[in-house]
Amino acid sequence: MSLLNHNKGAVPLYQQLKEIIKEKIDSGVYEVGDKIKTEKELQEFYSLSRITVRQALNELVSEGYLHRQRGKGTVVLGQRLFHEQVLKVRSFTEEMNERGYKTGTSYVDVSIVKAEREVSLNLDINEGTDVIKLVRVRTANGIPIVVFDTYLSLETGLKIEELESIGSLYEFFSTKGIHIKYVDECFEVETADKRLAEYLDVKTNFPLMLRTRQTYSTENKIIEYTKAYYHSKLYKFNLRTEGK
Repeated sequence: MSLLNHNKGAVPLYQQLKEIIKEKIDSGVYEVGDKIKTEKELQEFYSLSRITVRQALNELVSEGYLHRQRGKGTVVLGQRLFHEQVLKVRSFTEEMNERGYKTGTSYVDVSIVKAEREVSLNLDINEGTDVIKLVRVRTANGIPIVVFDTYLSLETGLKIEELESIGSLYEFFSTKGIHIKYVDECFEVETADKRLAEYLDVKTNFPLMLRTRQTYSTENKIIEYTKAYYHSKLYKFNLRTEGK
């Protein structure tokens, strides 16, 4: 038995289904990270065509309520819930935990590399100097949100083996007696290459938000240069600018 209004002049069926799913998300029936019914199950339950169901789901994905995970189905996000109020220096872990999300790392790689020109300029070191490169794919409730390509000066005294299993990089800094004075950041638009597309479960050329960051210690030394690639459909930044 259909739970939708099929009468002539009624709201389009895809719109009705879309509102039903949104209401379940808003009321907490579906919580962040939950998997919703499959397209086939929705078709059968609501007596709808595949096209109608897909249109409803596509709009909810586009609006940030749902997210498709390859091999895992369609999961609930809310409405672009992964957002950051850019007012102070905070780690990804701090920000997600404050909002009740479970953070994780789906991929990590640590190595010693020679600093190319871009990295040397941003760490204020000579080109070709050895630096630590830390690549991490960070998740929230199991969903890949951001890829961090981080370069660290060897002057920090950090060891590769110590970085392989860390959660928050800034919390780790603190345990090592490294304290942050301030950061310089820049926001740009980037597109996903094959590597980033695989990490973030998107197609190549998918639009990403690129956030580059230089982190300064209390000794005014640059200790970190990071290029962070955020999934643009799942994440947003809020900025507050004070008046005169």
